[in-house]
Formats: sequence, C-alpha cells, structure tokens
Amino acid sequence: MIDVSRFLMNPECPWVDWRMATGTPDIVWCEKQLCSWITTPANAWSNLAFIVVAMIFFVMTRKEKAPNIRYYGIAALWVGATSFIYHSSLTYATQVLDFLGMYIFFFLVLAQNFARLGWIACRRVKSTLWILTATTTVGSAIAAKYGMHLQPVVMVLILFILATEIVCANRAVRKIEFRNLAFCLVSLSVGAFFSASDVTRRICNPDNHFFQGHALWHILGAVSLFFSILHYRQFYSLETGKMLSNLLTED
Repeated sequence: MIDVSRFLMNPECPWVDWRMATGTPDIVWCEKQLCSWITTPANAWSNLAFIVVAMIFFVMTRKEKAPNIRYYGIAALWVGATSFIYHSSLTYATQVLDFLGMYIFFFLVLAQNFARLGWIACRRVKSTLWILTATTTVGSAIAAKYGMHLQPVVMVLILFILATEIVCANRAVRKIEFRNLAFCLVSLSVGAFFSASDVTRRICNPDNHFFQGHALWHILGAVSLFFSILHYRQFYSLETGKMLSNLLTED
C-alpha cells in the first residue's frame, strides 16, 4: 500500500478532504504536489493534448458517416478531462475516474476489433464499450481497495488489443495498411518509457512543473490516439459508414 505521508495532507489545502474521505491513489508520480487546486501542474495541464486531439477529431469527422469513428472525439475528451481532474486532485476517487476515461478509449478500439472478428455486430460497438467500461471500472475500484494496482489492467487491455489485431491481420482478406498503427504503437511505447522513468525516479525533477515524464506520456498518448483513428478508419465504407464486409476469412 502507498504511504499516505507521501501525499500532501495539509487540511488547509484543496482536495485534502477528498483524500481523507476516499483515500489516496496507488501511485506517486515524481512531480512535487502543490497546495493548490491544480496539485501537479505539469501532469494536469499536459492533458490539454487530449483535448486538442479531440477537437481535431470533431473537425475531421464532422461529415463522417461511421458512428464508431465519430465517437473518437468523445472518447478523447473523456481521457483528457478525467486525467486532468485526477492529476489536479490526486485522490483515490478521481484516480478511478481517470481509469474510466482510459477504459472508454481502449474498449472503443477493442470493441471494433470484436466487430471485425464477427464477435459482435458493428452497431453494438458503442454499447459493448460502455458495458465493458462500467464492468471494468467497478471491478478495478473494488480490487484497488484490496491492494491491487490499476496500472496492469491497462497493460492487459493493450496486449488484448494487439492480440486481436494480430488475429485480424492473419485472417485479413483485404489489404490492411499498418503504417498508422505502427506510429500509434511507437508513440505509446515512448510515452510508456517516460512514464515508467518518472514513477521509478530515473528521470525526475520534482520541482519542474513544466516538464515531467508522466506529462510526456499524456502528450504522446494523445498522439497515439490520433494515429489510432487513422488506422481504424480504413475498415469502414466512406459512402455508408458501415464496417466493410469480407474483411476476414471465415476460418
């Protein structure tokens, strides 16, 4: 369990009542916590990258006919908003909210792979992502109370996405362009490196409220989201917005 003394618990500071009421997060990032409504400025404000990407998505998809692709803007907004709230407050409750935001995006991607594999209908992608998000968020919140860290859940989701992507690639009938997926994975991997370097203190300057390794994870994560929509757009008809038929072999 995380030592509560590693978190700012001055009763005169914002959010401390929430920390006392709901508990503290299960991880301590490098950035020094301030007695402010924005507890960790670099880690909080870097989430504006997700908001910028969400705005780009809304512009890109204003004439989009595929509902699942149009939903990328909403998913990116969820990621940015929930992460901003979490890094501003650093409470257990808002950490769960942060993971809810991430789950929305990852399950949007995973549900599309389920549709490509024929496991669900394309029209069920959004309902599936919300069912999975709600179930996983509740499960994570309960598990965290018993000492389980939440970060491995995200890694499992990423691995599951990659596994289903590989199955789709092996069964593909139509040619798949993987360049944008490669850019997506590179951005995510580099961001994960800096985030890991942050939490392990390999790259750490607590007093720097402009640059932090975890803040770079947010920025590169937003870049990864951008390339993700470019990758998945190829599986939908431009004319009808429906997922293309005969994407995969039957076996």
